[in-house]
Amino acid sequence: MVVEQRVARSYSDLPQEVKDKISRSSLEVEGLPMRDVRCPVCDYVIARVYADMQGHFHARCRKCKWEKPINLAYFRSQKGIWRLKVKYYGEDYFEKLNNN
Repeated sequence: MVVEQRVARSYSDLPQEVKDKISRSSLEVEGLPMRDVRCPVCDYVIARVYADMQGHFHARCRKCKWEKPINLAYFRSQKGIWRLKVKYYGEDYFEKLNNN
């Protein structure tokens, strides 16, 4: 009985054009912050995208198997926004929100 052994495909012999595109892409995102896109059902991290990314993509959660298109504009959040709200609206701003 002869057993065939699979050999992993080698990606070292990429065309020069593809190598140039990869290096240009790396230079373009240098210094851009990344953010997490989380599953709306189970809050698992689906993808990590750069701050300049916009539009739609078809997401599939590995954890709960949820699969739908996502508009990235709806899944943005501002980190530290509460600091600005306290600065402009006062220390008791969140208490006022909860009481109403």
